[in-house]
Amino acid sequence: HSTRWEEAAGKWTEPMPIDVFPGQKALAVDMHFTPDGDGMFFLGGGAHDLFVSDGDRHLDLWHSARVTREGGVGGWQPATLVPPPISTKAREYYPTVVEDGSLYFTSTRASSLGGGDIYRAQKLADGSFAEPVNLGAPINTDASEGDCFVAPDESYLILSARRPDSVGSSDLYVSFRGDDGSWGETIHMGGWINTEVVEFCPMVSHDGRFLFFTRRYGDSWAETTNASIFWMDAAVIESLRP
Repeated sequence: HSTRWEEAAGKWTEPMPIDVFPGQKALAVDMHFTPDGDGMFFLGGGAHDLFVSDGDRHLDLWHSARVTREGGVGGWQPATLVPPPISTKAREYYPTVVEDGSLYFTSTRASSLGGGDIYRAQKLADGSFAEPVNLGAPINTDASEGDCFVAPDESYLILSARRPDSVGSSDLYVSFRGDDGSWGETIHMGGWINTEVVEFCPMVSHDGRFLFFTRRYGDSWAETTNASIFWMDAAVIESLRP
């Protein structure tokens, strides 16, 4: 579904469905829009044979392009799979697109240091993606990292992870990129965001004003009893810069 914030009215519009898998029963979640707003990448499942590996359903990354802007929401083309080397027999999820079109995402592929790692795939001149590169330490560890939002200019990233200083099952951390292009140590985003339950799905609005994230009550999806979306002033991000 799609909704947008109407500044003058001070409210969200009614959600409108986006049918990216016409006529199919399929999952489509965790969308991320390209910087120009005319494309989106998302986590999808149930529409092709790469979802089955040893009998186990899994998830890949998909893309759709906007076809109209009617009513400020727009129609979207049927989704197409983002092909290898992005989608593989492993699980790929939570895409983020940056200014030059490159793609960050989480994958459980064999080169991962832990249960799931964050990768970056450079966008090429022909529109395809180069072989994804594992971000390595200190972003990825032998634990599991995921749900990574990256600023359009790649100046910072926010991820969801469980680390020794976590206060809950999974907390949000931020890392700032240095002048040499390397990522700094991950910084716990504090008790005003993180709680004893799961915080995940960080996103920042295109204008950079608001940070959104989800709080889930339950350590696993099977144990989840509730979940809510929160938003706050994104100034909290810069307040954590060393």
